Amino acid sequence: ILQQQYTMELNERTHLLHTSSSYTGNEDYISEIESGCSSPLNGYGIHMNIHQDDYEQWGGTPGLRQYWNKQESKNIDFQIISDNDCNRIEEIKSNSCYNWLYATIYGTPGLLIATLLNLFLSLSFGQAFFPSDWEFPEEVPRSIGIQMFLFSTVICQLVMTIQSEFPCAMGMMMVENIPFMHTIAQIVISYQGQGIESFSTVLVAFALSSILVGVFFYILGALKLGNSVYFFPRHVIVGCIGGVGVFVMQTGLEVSVGRPWTWTRQAVSAFSSPSLYPLWVSSLGCELLLRALMALFRLPLLPPFYFVLIPPVFYGVIFALGIPVESMHRDGWFFESSEPTDFQLMWTLIDFETVQWGVIVKLVPTMIALTVFSLMHVPINIPSLGISTKINADMNKELKAHGISNILSGIGGGLQNYLCYSNSLLYFKCNGGGRISGLLLTLLTGVFFFVGPSIVHFVPRCMAGCLLIHVGIDLFSEAVFDSYGAFDIFEYGSILIITATMTAYGMTAGLGAGVVLAALTFTSQMSKHTAPLRGQMSALTVRSNARRSREMSALLDVYSKRIHIMQLQGNLFFGNATTLSEEIVQKLQESNGGIWCLILDFTLVLGIDSSAVETIASLPLICKRHGVKVCFARGSNIGFPCEAALSDRLEKGHSELSSHARSPIKSAYSITIPGNTTLSVSYVDPSTPVHISNDLNAALKWCENQVTIRVAPHLNPIDPLRDRPHIRSKPPELHQLYFLCTRDEEVDIDRLMSYFSPENTYPAGSTLWHQGESSTSAILIVEGIVISILEDEAGTTEEIGCGHLLGEYGLINNKPRASTLVAKVDTTVMTLRKREFKLMEKKDARLAYMLSKLCMGFLEYRVRHVANRIWESRCVPI
Repeated sequence: ILQQQYTMELNERTHLLHTSSSYTGNEDYISEIESGCSSPLNGYGIHMNIHQDDYEQWGGTPGLRQYWNKQESKNIDFQIISDNDCNRIEEIKSNSCYNWLYATIYGTPGLLIATLLNLFLSLSFGQAFFPSDWEFPEEVPRSIGIQMFLFSTVICQLVMTIQSEFPCAMGMMMVENIPFMHTIAQIVISYQGQGIESFSTVLVAFALSSILVGVFFYILGALKLGNSVYFFPRHVIVGCIGGVGVFVMQTGLEVSVGRPWTWTRQAVSAFSSPSLYPLWVSSLGCELLLRALMALFRLPLLPPFYFVLIPPVFYGVIFALGIPVESMHRDGWFFESSEPTDFQLMWTLIDFETVQWGVIVKLVPTMIALTVFSLMHVPINIPSLGISTKINADMNKELKAHGISNILSGIGGGLQNYLCYSNSLLYFKCNGGGRISGLLLTLLTGVFFFVGPSIVHFVPRCMAGCLLIHVGIDLFSEAVFDSYGAFDIFEYGSILIITATMTAYGMTAGLGAGVVLAALTFTSQMSKHTAPLRGQMSALTVRSNARRSREMSALLDVYSKRIHIMQLQGNLFFGNATTLSEEIVQKLQESNGGIWCLILDFTLVLGIDSSAVETIASLPLICKRHGVKVCFARGSNIGFPCEAALSDRLEKGHSELSSHARSPIKSAYSITIPGNTTLSVSYVDPSTPVHISNDLNAALKWCENQVTIRVAPHLNPIDPLRDRPHIRSKPPELHQLYFLCTRDEEVDIDRLMSYFSPENTYPAGSTLWHQGESSTSAILIVEGIVISILEDEAGTTEEIGCGHLLGEYGLINNKPRASTLVAKVDTTVMTLRKREFKLMEKKDARLAYMLSKLCMGFLEYRVRHVANRIWESRCVPI
């Protein structure tokens, strides 16, 4: 128990689980043990045996882009530990000195591996910070890059240890930005030459870039905009990863031979010379051997230990062959030796008097591209590490930590840095983590900052070259091969183009190409996958909520098929607006005069660009050529979803078309509508070819009126009481009842209303009944408006006005209330109570039957009313 089972770490990498001493079968408890306990024993008496069969591959993912592809199956067994054992464990836990010592010893392997990893990465990448063809002055050793790498890594490690929610967080200089660093250096050299004065401008540009990256990171975190970093297209990021992979492989070749590589015949000839090809072939051979070993042995720690063992094995081979080390140095197998480097050199090289600020201004586009590229890593690294370690970290807090780290590094003249996913995961797998271990890692890495550059000439080039080639291959493979099939043809083509552009023209050009390709890909995908037309149907099965006489309803039952509805969706833009116009023309041609009115429903349209606005504005003319009237249902009372004044454009076109119309009908009627309000309503001009409505219900009402006027001019769709003057004298709240009754039944309405109680007024905001209550009455709205609310729904409501009978279905069928009813304004109602209804059934079966027919009439009205068909979208369910 003391040595094998109690391996719980108290260094913040894991947490103690406060649970009972017996397992109750709670699945959440099992999940908590899996996620929070790395040892086979939790803190309170549950023994857990975990058997794993996993495959973890160390390779290229964010950070160095090393990734762990995991296929694991776990069997968890639980055994109850005795109370005495638990008491003994509690005694051990109370010994803080023992815990600290145990945690330190337990995490030592991970600490050593992390330290060596930082050292070897600094030796490999630190030699690649500056272009290979830059001939350094004698007083500036090329190993200054190692110091810059270690300084940035130390700052990042310290901040991540204190600020990050990941106890296993390992900070590192952002090596993916090396191509941008080369671009910055080459621009400066082109203006200032290769002298020592150029270093001041280059190092200041590096530091300003770090500060800029830090400021952006911190602002995103402080404003809690962490999720906004996910908006950058994934395929552009993958394409950049591929370009970085090619660059890192190229850098590996350059580091192996100490010569710059270019995609020219001269460079190929130089690398094929007898003095150089053994150097890069040895690095490539080490990489091929590693790939073979990884295929044979599925060990997660194989790659890091392999790289660590290359130097001693290399020395062992040359000693066994009797080759002098000096001879290997002369032949270029080792990095050039140099005098011990002053640790202050990276600061003393900065002379603000020699900084060319005009060149700094010219570097701004490259610095911005570097910043954008730097922002890509965190949204990949943080979630990936969270999944691997089962730690749910706050993205905004991690962004702020990255901001602080980069700002401090930039102020100190350092480089961009970040939490390295691959290194952190390796650190975690080796049982490293916690603030004590993190501070020790910071201290040990800081020691190498002082002595690291002096040991560079003991490191064989094949080790650094192998590491760089390995990472580059993984990056390139992840971008080009692993992504095949995961993206559509447009996105995958963009990945290849971005990779090729970055390889041929540099990082900035590749990122610019990515932005352009992202726009083109979006356009292509939207045109291909987002059809502007969701569906279409005739208006036979839908009706507006307008009150119609029986004659008019019978007419619409036949002729509403002449009304055609097209429901639009998504974003209408230049890529699909033409398709919409073509489909409308095709439908009108196929109908061959069968369509009289066309409704274009914009309820589900999210946005309209300027090109689509022009196309839509031309539709009335197209419809006029086919003799079709068109009605636009905007889906909103504030206009179409676009910045352009589309409503004004359509109305202007409407005026122009109407000016050419023949025999306009100009009539007007003064009518009374529910609420005892008198309005003067203009008769609908049958020659009007265009109409704009706020919703589909109003559009249907307009089209129904147009069809009615065309078929039966004697029927007035605006004033349905015109041909039934005897109803006009009746109270407005009874008009709908008269419409639903036959002429023979109209004489019984007054007798039916005698069973209703006198009028009762509900003040605004009061509740008439609640959903689910027993139906003890039905009401007829005399004046006012009520709101019907469906409980447990996302804002599902309906306004109901004067003349509607409510609650009759539940009363007749003894069903509970289907919705909650609230008075929107002061509302007056007449009530038919259950007692009176039962009395009606006994004394006057004819009236009870008539009430049942009225109930069915109102149900039909609600079902056919389009606004009640689909609550969520307020549109036709095509």
